[in-house]
Amino acid sequence: MTYKKIYGYLKKDIILLLILAVFSVPYLIKFKIRVGFPPGYAGLYAQMAEEVVKHNFSYPDTISYYGGGSIPFVYPQFFLG
Repeated sequence: MTYKKIYGYLKKDIILLLILAVFSVPYLIKFKIRVGFPPGYAGLYAQMAEEVVKHNFSYPDTISYYGGGSIPFVYPQFFLG
């Protein structure tokens, strides 16, 4: 392959990436404004961080308001004895 062919492929890829960014960034911004918190499993980590800050940087017993109730912050160790 020549340099011009490789540059042509890269130019097409960059243009495609820019087109995708132009159409996806407004959607992502709209979603972030509407929801206001990380979706999916990332929401658990955000909620855990907020609970730790709320308890003056000590571990709380449970994480409230997640999954329709509360879940334990730390599970007991698994012991095979």
